[in-house]
Amino acid sequence: MSQTSFTAIIENIFRRNGGWTRLKGELSVYYWPRIAGPEIANKVEAIRYRNGLLYLQTENPSLAHQVSLLSLDILKRYRKVLGSKVIKGIKVKIGPVKINPKPNPGVNPAYELTEKERELIRKCSDTLKDDDLGVQFSKLIAAFYRNQKRILAEGGHRCSTCQTAISREYQNCPCCQSEG
Repeated sequence: MSQTSFTAIIENIFRRNGGWTRLKGELSVYYWPRIAGPEIANKVEAIRYRNGLLYLQTENPSLAHQVSLLSLDILKRYRKVLGSKVIKGIKVKIGPVKINPKPNPGVNPAYELTEKERELIRKCSDTLKDDDLGVQFSKLIAAFYRNQKRILAEGGHRCSTCQTAISREYQNCPCCQSEG
C-alpha cells in the first residue's frame, strides 16, 4: 500500500470536483498582503474571491481609483503566484476596512491540543511548500480541533456519519444531513 501525502489527497479531491481553481482563487485573499505590498495592504483589504473576481475594499475613494488603475499589474503578480486562469479581474469597493484583527484572547486550557493532534498538524503543514501558508494552516486546524472540543464539552455529540462534533440539537452535521 503506497502512502500519499495529505496535500496530494486534498489536491486530488479538489481537482476531481472542479474546485481546484476555486481553492486557488480563495488563496488570492491570503496572498493579498504579499502581492500588494505593506503600504497598500494596510489600507486596502481583500475581502473575497468569487467567480474569478477578487474583491478589494478600501475606505478611501481616491485609493480605490488608484488600485483600479493598477489592477492589470496586480493581476500579473497574482498570475505568477496562482497561475494564469485563476483571477480574471479585480473589483474595488469603497467601505469599512478591518485590517488589524483583534488580538487572540487566549485559549481555554480545557481545549488544549494533545501531543498526537499537534504532531499530526505539524506533519501536514510540513508538506506545504509555502512556510507562511503552513503556519496559517496549522492555526486553522488547531482552531478546528479546539472548537470540536468546546462543542463536546458544551453537551454536543459526534455526527453518526462523519464523526464531526455538532451541537446537541442536531442529529447529523449539515453536510451529512443534506446527503441523507
